[in-house]
Amino acid sequence: MSRKSIGINGEREILNKLREFGFSGIRAAGSGTTKWPTPDILAAREGRIIAMEVKVSSGDKIYVRRREINELLSFSSDFNALPVLSVRFRRGGWRIFNIAELDEKGANFLAELRNGNTLVSFINNLSDNLSGNRVKST
Repeated sequence: MSRKSIGINGEREILNKLREFGFSGIRAAGSGTTKWPTPDILAAREGRIIAMEVKVSSGDKIYVRRREINELLSFSSDFNALPVLSVRFRRGGWRIFNIAELDEKGANFLAELRNGNTLVSFINNLSDNLSGNRVKST
């Protein structure tokens, strides 16, 4: 399977998981290939908008180009969205990172499995700030 196919499948997978938790959302086909900042996923629930860059890693860390993060931040600002990085680690499942929590490493940002929030934890933190509708781990 090509890198592109792996990435697309990852985007579809996280979008489906978000939908299971009551989010509405879209996958932006071709994100990262246009001259305008576009996140991989744009999702919302109860008025809270999330702009998501999605990555898949075979290891326990991944480097993300500064340009990708800056574009995510720019888009998120325009839409008043929460910018997050979502990474599926082969041995750890999905982890969600607030951009402010990423380590800067030269021209990149570093996301490590041990530092990310699980999807359920991330959604519960959002829920605590919305209506209090917590979800259970599956």
